[in-house]
Amino acid sequence: MKFAAFETATEWCSAALWLDGELRSVEERFDIAVVDLNMPPPDGWAVLEALLRHDPTLPVVIATGYGTEAEVLERGGVALIQKPYGRDALVRAVERFARTRA
Repeated sequence: MKFAAFETATEWCSAALWLDGELRSVEERFDIAVVDLNMPPPDGWAVLEALLRHDPTLPVVIATGYGTEAEVLERGGVALIQKPYGRDALVRAVERFARTRA
């Protein structure tokens, strides 16, 4: 799927990706993750922690109307996108934080 000038892949955080509370190994390497904080279990904080255990260098942006940027940064995220947000805010975050593939 294309979004702005980016190629995207979506991995829904469902029971299929989780086993005993742990993120299953993901073979594809992503340049950035955008995670909703307020979702059914596992919540966004659990997803953030699991993603960073899997790849400590992965930039994770949290999208929420409930958290603070300080809390996101303290927990290892790179930014907060305050909901509701528009397409431009999402594109800016991806442009700023997506790592370049080696």
